[in-house]
Amino acid sequence: MKAILDFPNKVFRQIINSPDQRKYFAPVTLFVVLLFTMFIVEVSIMGVLFVIPEMPGIYAVFLDGFLLTVISVPVLFYLYLRPMMMQIQLQQESERRFRAVFEQTFQFMCVINPEGVILQANQSAILAVGTSRTEMIGKSFWEVFTGLITEEAGLQLQKAFEAAFRGNLTRFEQDFRARGNRNVTVDVSIKPIMNEQGQVTMVILEGRDVTPHKQIEQALRTEIDNRREKERRIQENARRAIVLSEILDSLQEVNEDYQVFLTTAVQKTAELLGDACLIHLLSENERQLRPVAFHHDRPEAHDALARIMMHAPRTAHEGLAWQVIQSKTPLFLPTVDFAGIYEQILTEHRSYFEQHGLKSLILFPLQIQGQILGILFLFRDQTSLPYTQEDVDFVQNIALKAAMAVHNVRLYQAEKRSRQTAETLGAAALALTQTLKLDFILDKLLDYLELLGPFETACICLLENENRLTARTIRGPNIWTHSEQNTSLNLSNGSNLLVEMPLLTQRSLFIPNIPQSLGWDSAPVAMTSGLSIPIVASENVLGLCILGKEVENGFTQEHIQWAEAMVNQAAVAIQNAWLFEQVRTGNERLQSLSNRLVEIQENERRYIARELHDEAGQALTSLMVGLRILERDAYQPEAVLTGAAELKRLVNEVLENLHRLAVRLRPASLDHLGLIPALQQYIEDFSTRHGVLVQFETMGVDTRLRGDLETVLYRIVQEALTNVIKHARATRVDVLLERRGNKLITIVEDNGVGFETAEPMSGNHLGLFGIRERLEMFNGQLHLESTPNVGTTLFIEVPYET
Repeated sequence: MKAILDFPNKVFRQIINSPDQRKYFAPVTLFVVLLFTMFIVEVSIMGVLFVIPEMPGIYAVFLDGFLLTVISVPVLFYLYLRPMMMQIQLQQESERRFRAVFEQTFQFMCVINPEGVILQANQSAILAVGTSRTEMIGKSFWEVFTGLITEEAGLQLQKAFEAAFRGNLTRFEQDFRARGNRNVTVDVSIKPIMNEQGQVTMVILEGRDVTPHKQIEQALRTEIDNRREKERRIQENARRAIVLSEILDSLQEVNEDYQVFLTTAVQKTAELLGDACLIHLLSENERQLRPVAFHHDRPEAHDALARIMMHAPRTAHEGLAWQVIQSKTPLFLPTVDFAGIYEQILTEHRSYFEQHGLKSLILFPLQIQGQILGILFLFRDQTSLPYTQEDVDFVQNIALKAAMAVHNVRLYQAEKRSRQTAETLGAAALALTQTLKLDFILDKLLDYLELLGPFETACICLLENENRLTARTIRGPNIWTHSEQNTSLNLSNGSNLLVEMPLLTQRSLFIPNIPQSLGWDSAPVAMTSGLSIPIVASENVLGLCILGKEVENGFTQEHIQWAEAMVNQAAVAIQNAWLFEQVRTGNERLQSLSNRLVEIQENERRYIARELHDEAGQALTSLMVGLRILERDAYQPEAVLTGAAELKRLVNEVLENLHRLAVRLRPASLDHLGLIPALQQYIEDFSTRHGVLVQFETMGVDTRLRGDLETVLYRIVQEALTNVIKHARATRVDVLLERRGNKLITIVEDNGVGFETAEPMSGNHLGLFGIRERLEMFNGQLHLESTPNVGTTLFIEVPYET
């Protein structure tokens, strides 16, 4: 019997201990097992009753029921009740163990349903919240944790809960406020719990205080950062030492030019400290700052910076640079208030900083022996880190080395320039005194002046008379007469200070800003600064040497002194050459006038001979023939009368031709009536003979002039009109005779083809030489203006004498 009972017990124990035990305790399975067991028991009882002899029915029923009960109770106990009890015990034990673990774990844990109600919470969670179990269980999570989490943390937890109820495991770190108002960092995880249908019925919120770990981690990170910072400083100092060494090496190579050194210095400084580095040098007159080197470590910003440098040089008396120059101390702005310094930034630089920004700034003066040579700019427009004092110390070294380089080069250049200037003066003195060719001397003078210092435009002008200055040699654009054809400048206008002041004072004049001082904004070419040096020999002003540059304050005091010495040295050579040229020109002019006089005399003789032969000779021949016919017809009265009338007509014609010839040689009206009637008669005859419209007007001339002056003016107008017919091909001529004060002005203006004003000096215009020669006898002057394809104007001026 014991063996029979032990067998099911063993089987049930195996079933309970089986990892697949759940399928034996399902309700349907137990019901089937129970029916099968009862069937076996009933069959067994029926078998026993079949073996027992015939028994009354009532006893059989009682026996059947008794046996079924005795057999079914143990079976039911072992198959159903006992396993259920064992399972309940196991569940209780498991729950006890889970509760012990749940309560004793150092992590705080909460079980939360989909409505956000806390179903369970361990002791760690209760202690962390600082409340009791009764005040926590059954309450809303958000109600319990109000005041312990920030709004940002609440949003993150809400998103995590939503993800967990969708079946996703979430984990993150979040800051909470624990008991004692202490901030802690918690490692939070939210795990979903699902039923057999895969639906999330609740979630487990776990949290672990990782504040000590974070503190240790932060301490380690701080230590690592400190070590890295030390290593960075060591590396940075090493880099700075290397850069400084390279810059010092390039400093050793500086001799005649500091450009390579400064370029290397700004490039390496910008690459080392970022973002941009610039060096501006102060002009020797301390009025301008000129950029000589710049670099930006970003190519696009470098190009933008290069466009800014195109505005240079600029005045040094403005902006932050002027503050540094005045104070002779560096300007260090670790963090720049752009709005605060906006007005101190140059207008042409503002667009760059508005686009790229300005975060940190260092301005350091290039100073040596108390003298400011320039400014070193260093700024960051993108890098967020400000410059440090270590950066300022490094820049101080660079600024000192740059100042030394510029100072040494300038000393070397000054010594070299002095030596070259002395050599140039000596060579110029030798070259200028070996010839009497004026144009060669003037060209050589400009050549030597350019060796002393470059210029963009130059002009040497000589005084033709007290009111006329002629440009004999021009280099560069012609800004003196504003015309390539007209090289003369009229001094009677009194409007050119650069020209008239040196002539008046016999002292050089330097104008640092001509457009501002003289109002030459509309000049054909920019000439910002000008130097005018009078050419004086034997206390007489021969002319001017004018030099121009396109930059403001383009000439230094040293340059002015050397240029004055050169011009003064050349003055005697210019005077000798000019006198020689005037003598030679006078001889050539006399020879030309002599030849012209002979030619005119021969032409007059040929004209008189032709007129006498063609007109008077033929008329006299006709008169002789008529007399013979009259002699033959002496006895015919009618024929005599007719012949006498014809002879009278011939005599009148001969007289008229002789009168016309006499008028051409010298009009009688000039002697009897005066200049104005004679000119009117001549002009009317001229207009009729040549078909040219001539307009003659007089103003203020109401009395007769001296006879010889009337003759000269008559011949001058006659010569001028003759030139119009020969050369001008004009259709209209205007002649004006006007008295202006004690001057008598004669103007002859045509609308002909015109010519270059240099042409009258050639042999093709000897008539103009004759006019000048006639005027010189009366202290008169001739001014000529002509433009090709426009016309020519003669201005004749003589003293008014009656």
